[in-house]
Amino acid sequence: MKDFFTGLTEYAKQVEVIHATVALPEDEAIRSVLGTWLERCFPDKPAVVDIVTDPHIVGGVQIDYKGHYWDYSLKNQV
Repeated sequence: MKDFFTGLTEYAKQVEVIHATVALPEDEAIRSVLGTWLERCFPDKPAVVDIVTDPHIVGGVQIDYKGHYWDYSLKNQV
């Protein structure tokens, strides 16, 4: 049992966190589409997506990952 938790701890240290901001409250469809898209964009390491809702971005998504920021929202385009 100790080996299991040691392995789990080591794996957890490798997991990255991707922060995503969306305009609409998240639901299963948003999680699924966003998760699939982010897996394609960042295939290098296992990652967990932290999704936050902010209606001020109007639509689209903002991504923050390892100190890099991508703004695919409509906030600055309207």
